[in-house]
Amino acid sequence: MKNFNRLFLLALFILLPNIVFATSDTTIKDDYYNNVKKKKKVYDYASILSDKTEANLQNTAEEMYDKYNIDFVVMTTNLEIKETTYSLTQSFYHKNGFGYGTTYDGIILVIDTYHHEYYLLSVGNAKDVLTESKIDKIQNKMSNDMISGNYDEAVSIFSKQTERY
Repeated sequence: MKNFNRLFLLALFILLPNIVFATSDTTIKDDYYNNVKKKKKVYDYASILSDKTEANLQNTAEEMYDKYNIDFVVMTTNLEIKETTYSLTQSFYHKNGFGYGTTYDGIILVIDTYHHEYYLLSVGNAKDVLTESKIDKIQNKMSNDMISGNYDEAVSIFSKQTERY
């Protein structure tokens, strides 16, 4: 009987942590994805967007996450940064934990008013939908408003065109 008790305790000692960790790992993943979904998606550090535009973009981001399982992020900056706009776009997206699922599916637009550049990037499975040619088309439609400083209209075009694809 003593051997049975020892074996039972040993089995319990080995199996219990695996059961607990499997349950908590799922909970952690669910919490993470829910927090990313609820996370702020519009970062207007350059203060170039109206409050109404920011609110519309945030709503669009939440809808796209729910409907299409992709993250939708907009960031503006007017700081002198040594990295390229492309590099800034990638690092901002990845370092802030954006993206849906394990392939971090999403779309990000960064407007850099200091360098007078903007960059649109699709990540993960979003690359299959928002291909380079579609990105070029969106950027062409946005370019006049970007050049003239009509950023609210430019990001509105970005938002509508992205939803369209």
